[in-house]
Amino acid sequence: MKIPGPGTVKQDILAPTKHEKRNMSGPVIFKIVVVVLLAIILISLASGLVFLIRDKGKSERTVKSLTLRIVLSIALFVLLFIGFAAGLIKPHGINPSAPPETLP
Repeated sequence: MKIPGPGTVKQDILAPTKHEKRNMSGPVIFKIVVVVLLAIILISLASGLVFLIRDKGKSERTVKSLTLRIVLSIALFVLLFIGFAAGLIKPHGINPSAPPETLP
């Protein structure tokens, strides 16, 4: 049996099946939600910095903003964990299109 070398794997093996093509909306929506959550986390972080500079530590707006950021970060972590468990996201290596290494 001949083992294919790098770059000789047929593209049909890597192409999604008909079922996977039909069901691509779930992972896309999930990724959009993750990106939106990341944007909200960054906005919360920036607002915490603005409140820190403007209020000079005299109000609780900085604490509330940074607390919101921590809650959103934990929610994002839990969401990523659920997405991985449900199969909506899949881990991959540095070069996902390369064929797996074969043992001698």
